[in-house]
Amino acid sequence: SPTDPTPPTLPAAAKPNTAKGAARFVQHYIDLMNHASATGDVKPLQAKTSPECQGCDNYIDLYRKTYANGGFFKDDGWEPGDPVAYLDGPTATVLVDIDAPRTRFALKKGDQIKVGEGGRYKLRIATAFRAGAWAVTELTEQKALDR
Repeated sequence: SPTDPTPPTLPAAAKPNTAKGAARFVQHYIDLMNHASATGDVKPLQAKTSPECQGCDNYIDLYRKTYANGGFFKDDGWEPGDPVAYLDGPTATVLVDIDAPRTRFALKKGDQIKVGEGGRYKLRIATAFRAGAWAVTELTEQKALDR
């Protein structure tokens, strides 16, 4: 559940330097994004994010600032489809469709509650296998679907 205060645990299937490992790692990363969105706890997400991932940093900053300012996000979290991973040595590019629910949110305490548009998105997530573990190096939207 995205509102669980305990961050998701990295599954064993997300650890190998294989295409399947990269794909499963991306699913785990999305679970960490859902956790950060629901709780404001960005540390587990930061731990799996490379410093060069600007798209990741944008989400991390949004979650951190929103909760620091007394705001919130309320939804059921992103639902990833089956990711497709392309392995190239210590890096992998993973393509994944995301079903995003409509989100109720306020960016700071006292703000009027807004409703964000849900939809279906295609993400491109680049990963690198460094020091025996995966990390996200790039997160970009490829194309919006059905919006």
